[in-house]
Amino acid sequence: MFRARFVIFGSVQGVGYRSFVKRTAIMSRLNGYVRNMLDGTVEVVAEANEKQELEDFRNKLNKKAVGGFDDINVERIDGEIKESESAEFSSFDLKF
Repeated sequence: MFRARFVIFGSVQGVGYRSFVKRTAIMSRLNGYVRNMLDGTVEVVAEANEKQELEDFRNKLNKKAVGGFDDINVERIDGEIKESESAEFSSFDLKF
C-alpha cells in the first residue's frame, strides 16, 4: 500500500479543480480526499496498491485547463509518495 500527499499551487480554487481531482481519482480507483487550503492551494491525499498508480495520478493532476474551465492553471505540485502499512480510506471525497 502506498499513500501520496500532494499540494497543488496555482489557480486551482473556485474553478472546478477539486471536482476534476475527484473524478480522476475515482476513475483511477484511488481512495483519499481533496480539499482547498486557506493559503489558496489544494491538498490531495490518495492511496493505491502500487506506487506507479499514484505517479500516474500526479501526472494527470498537472493540467493547465480541465473540464472546460479555462481558468485552471497548475503552476506546480509538491509532495511525495510513501509506503503505508494500511489503508485509511475507503472512498475518495471532497473535504471542505
